[in-house]
Amino acid sequence: MRGIGRIGSFGVALVLTANSFGTMVLSAMMRPQVGLVTQSNLLIWDPATKTEHLIQSSSFVSEARKFDFLVPTPSIPRVREVGDAPLGFVSSLINPPRPAPILEPETDLGPSIGIVIREGVEVKQVVLVGNLKATTIRASDVIALSDWMAKNGYIASQSQNQWLEKYVQKRWYLTAFQVNSESDALRTSAVRLTFKTDVPVLPYASPQNSWISGIKQEMFLVSPVPLQGTVGGKSLWGGKLVGHTFLSKASTPKFAKGLGLAEKEIPALSWTNRYLDESPVDGATDDLYFFPVPKGIKK
Repeated sequence: MRGIGRIGSFGVALVLTANSFGTMVLSAMMRPQVGLVTQSNLLIWDPATKTEHLIQSSSFVSEARKFDFLVPTPSIPRVREVGDAPLGFVSSLINPPRPAPILEPETDLGPSIGIVIREGVEVKQVVLVGNLKATTIRASDVIALSDWMAKNGYIASQSQNQWLEKYVQKRWYLTAFQVNSESDALRTSAVRLTFKTDVPVLPYASPQNSWISGIKQEMFLVSPVPLQGTVGGKSLWGGKLVGHTFLSKASTPKFAKGLGLAEKEIPALSWTNRYLDESPVDGATDDLYFFPVPKGIKK
């Protein structure tokens, strides 16, 4: 399998698999191999409150029975399991032949929120998200983060430290989701991260030699105004638009319910686009930022 990094021969190792949306995989097994197979993302942007809801579901192949994957965000996220219904629902809007799923709300499992200082690493919250344990941290510098990871059984290579340093310098938060697997192939239930940000963003940067060839990234983008993706706010993103519709007022209550959100938190009549990213974004140097498209495009 191409693109699976492996560090160390004994004990606990850190394995990084970048998925063009910036996920980092930490594995706790001798000589493990962890690979990302597919990933679906749903980004909902509310410019009125500068709030982003990022829903993510991933499929892995792994020899490890236990590993963590990291998701960087610019502010502390509210984390919740939402299941696959919201992704299926928004897909059904764009592809009507697919039966729309029945949406049921999930139950928040009680976050433990606080600040614990550990050698320059702040543990901001520990949340049970379905069968996943989510831990959000922020480090003062990459050395403190490396020391903290080493003391907790993880080892990072130079390229992985460089990847982490980007988010440490930006003072971003890292949320680690702990996965326990009994099989070589598994798919995580979709989780929602809700956080404040001035500009809608999707983690995209990745270390060199960490991309697994053939991965298809699916992304749904919901916003009251049409947005275009840029890498680092400079160059246009290569995601291909493969479907488009609008979120109607009638659809909004059911959609919000499946996400565990109040109806007012979902902008009604939003543009709803589906993208596929099949480009080998190995070693991408920056994240995706979304900005309104130039004026002149009408709804």
